[in-house]
Amino acid sequence: VEDGKGELIVDFTGCGFLDSRGLRALIATRARLERSNRRLALVLSNPSVLRIFKITRCDQLFEIYPSLRAAVRPVAMATATATW
Repeated sequence: VEDGKGELIVDFTGCGFLDSRGLRALIATRARLERSNRRLALVLSNPSVLRIFKITRCDQLFEIYPSLRAAVRPVAMATATATW
């Protein structure tokens, strides 16, 4: 995040729990990235973790994908488009 370049994908595959501190850290990171016109995508395949995002309505704040492959495709397309 600090270098000011590129997009960021956080892969939560294998994560079984996320608390409010983790959620706050993601929200703060998203805000920092948006200030420099960068995006944050999340990979959430665990229904329990995804439920936390839905309950808190954070699913509306983040780009959420079911797999890393699905998340990488839009990032690659956005990067290719931005370079033209």
